[in-house]
Amino acid sequence: MSEKRATLKLNATTKRKPGKPGRIAGKSIIYAEPVKQRRRTPAVAPSKLVEQQQKHVRKLKDASAQSWLQETFPHLFGAKPVALCLNIHSDIYRVHRCSGGTNALGFGWNPLSRALKKWTRKPGYLRVVSAPGSMRYGIDGSPVELVSDDHRDYAKDTLHGLNRKKG
Repeated sequence: MSEKRATLKLNATTKRKPGKPGRIAGKSIIYAEPVKQRRRTPAVAPSKLVEQQQKHVRKLKDASAQSWLQETFPHLFGAKPVALCLNIHSDIYRVHRCSGGTNALGFGWNPLSRALKKWTRKPGYLRVVSAPGSMRYGIDGSPVELVSDDHRDYAKDTLHGLNRKKG
């Protein structure tokens, strides 16, 4: 396979060897050497070791966020799960900021968000949400509202899908 080279053409009618002096319209010029096209290399990609370290740090932060949720809100994230009220994440975020936020706790909102997502996809939580007549609870642990029929059906379908994967 031949390598393509970009060359600088000064005048199509002149045929001089590169590096040799020549004249065009009374001006002295030097013909340019052919320019090699270099392959563009992507920005420095993190090595496998760096990727593994980043995953490890993320797992540690996620575990810290999960334990903080369980310590701060034992009535919501205890051994017996309860259905959380809608948009509770904004209340949890407010408490996180009042507790010192990322600087004091060592994790930001992203690990908290992942911990909430993981919690609400557990089979135990889905069973509570899919139970008929189940209530949603607020940040203080008081009942707020009934779980809607749409959310109950979604929880049942998700739970059924999890059970089918287990097999």
